[in-house]
Amino acid sequence: MAQKFILTSHGFIRMGDVGLHRELLLPSDVCLGGGFYHLDYVASRLVLDGASYDYGRPQWGALPPGSTLNVPIGYKGLGIVYEAGYHHKETLDLAQEYVIEYY
Repeated sequence: MAQKFILTSHGFIRMGDVGLHRELLLPSDVCLGGGFYHLDYVASRLVLDGASYDYGRPQWGALPPGSTLNVPIGYKGLGIVYEAGYHHKETLDLAQEYVIEYY
């Protein structure tokens, strides 16, 4: 079990403590990749990183800039970033790229 997330084609980030990323999918979902997550309490942000073993890295480019990214309501008020690359050399501030809504 690990803290994992997936990105769906409808712009939803689904998160949970699961064994496999596919456990986060709903029947109508199309997965655009995924990875892992943790909270950075010092910086007050939700950090998404890595890649799913089954679905690969999140395909952020499949969602046009300015489109809506739906995040679980429990993370409202936190910054949201995706850190990619070896030792996180690339950081994508998702709130600057997308409109964040909560469900």
